[in-house]
Amino acid sequence: MLVYLSMIEGPEDRNKFEIVYEQYKNLMYYVAYRILREERDAEDAVHNAFVRIAEHIEKISEPVCPKTRAFVVLIVERTAINEYNRQRRRRGLPLEEEALGPLGPGPRRGRRRGTRWPGPSPPCPPGTVS
Repeated sequence: MLVYLSMIEGPEDRNKFEIVYEQYKNLMYYVAYRILREERDAEDAVHNAFVRIAEHIEKISEPVCPKTRAFVVLIVERTAINEYNRQRRRRGLPLEEEALGPLGPGPRRGRRRGTRWPGPSPPCPPGTVS
């Protein structure tokens, strides 16, 4: 935590950051782990999120309130998603294949099971473009 506190000027902001750190560190890890599914990656995302919080500590008026909780969760979610996308680009896998597996053709639309497709369309009247 000393690394983060060294980034913050003023004892009031440092105290505010300490409270935010103690109050939300476990929640932040939970959110990051839910996205990244790797312990080390989640810890890195939480660290980077705390750096961003330290840079923007002046935006927090009350350390323990729903608005601060939402702010903290938003920062760690965005940080974890950015890390996830960075890893995905390095591996070169499209998001759909990684998250959902290879996608085959989707369900056909416009016809019910057991019914036949209608026959060919009637010809266009002469002089019209199809």
